[in-house]
Amino acid sequence: MFHNIPSPIADRMRRLEELDIADRIDGSSRKLRLRQVPPETGQFLALLAASAPAGNWIEIGTSAGYSTLWLSLAARAVGCRIVTYEIDPDKVELATETFRVAGVDDIVELVVGDARDHLDKCHNVADVAFCFLDAEKEIYQQCYDIVVPRLVSGGLLVADNAISHRSTLQPMLDRALDDDRVDALIVPIGSGELVCRRIGRHIITSSETHRLVELSAAVRDSSLKRLRAVPEGRENWRPTPDAMSFADLAQHLIDADNWLLKMLEVKNLKPIVGRAGLIEIKTREEYLNLLEELAQSGVRREQTIRAMTDKDLAEMIYDARFGREVSAWWIVVRGNLDHETHHRGQVAAYLRMLGAVASGDSA
Repeated sequence: MFHNIPSPIADRMRRLEELDIADRIDGSSRKLRLRQVPPETGQFLALLAASAPAGNWIEIGTSAGYSTLWLSLAARAVGCRIVTYEIDPDKVELATETFRVAGVDDIVELVVGDARDHLDKCHNVADVAFCFLDAEKEIYQQCYDIVVPRLVSGGLLVADNAISHRSTLQPMLDRALDDDRVDALIVPIGSGELVCRRIGRHIITSSETHRLVELSAAVRDSSLKRLRAVPEGRENWRPTPDAMSFADLAQHLIDADNWLLKMLEVKNLKPIVGRAGLIEIKTREEYLNLLEELAQSGVRREQTIRAMTDKDLAEMIYDARFGREVSAWWIVVRGNLDHETHHRGQVAAYLRMLGAVASGDSA
């Protein structure tokens, strides 16, 4: 994550660091300054976010997007997205430029407006796994009260300036440190970070859940190994006109993962159907990018399974493919993992037809 920061992100970070230093030297008013975190705090945030449980990531107070860039490294690594809120028009403009030139606007959503209004009125903003709070200190308490009930078990809320603005924030800090919904402490890094971890039902990695996570990873690794063995120029090859190509199969597995995650959330979805012509690959690079997307989709699937409790796995959900209610375990195993295993075998059969069996693969 820190050893291979993409050049566009590193360059933009340096530029924002220069602007922040200039703001502090030239006497710009407090409100006009970027007031961004130092690099060591950015790294600290990224490490925390990358370790957070499955769920949504939000940031309250974007400024020019410096801390968001650090979070984007973690988001890219674990396959998440960030929603960040900023109310100041000038900083919105600067942050928009930051995300564009740094190449992270595909995983960062910038919401213009008061985060309190959006979070309080938007009922679909729930299951928060990570929140970074770095806004005007007068609203910290309100933001805390809005975010904490939305945190998933093990979810993290990090608030900046817990030491530098301790006198202003003391009532909110006292509330957090005494709040029996969270474990909290103040970490002396940068301007001081209040770190709160939501207490609740434990995320159980039971023997069954652990087995499913391992199975999910093994199946996806095997699928990727076979799909990477496809000879260059054969990405769109199919044995018959109505069969799915290698690229179609990769896209279909991504679609199946998305369907699974949505099905476990809303409990009732029409099944998806794979078909020829889902996607047409023009270059090898485009194909490899598709496989990287498939790998990240697998990470998201593993995170979701890992977060499931025994009760979650036993929940009965109507599945139109079977015409009856089945357990969530059944949907994960029979509806997704077995489905991928079938298509993994299809890829192996295609490779044998082309005389290009994946290394070490006798299937």
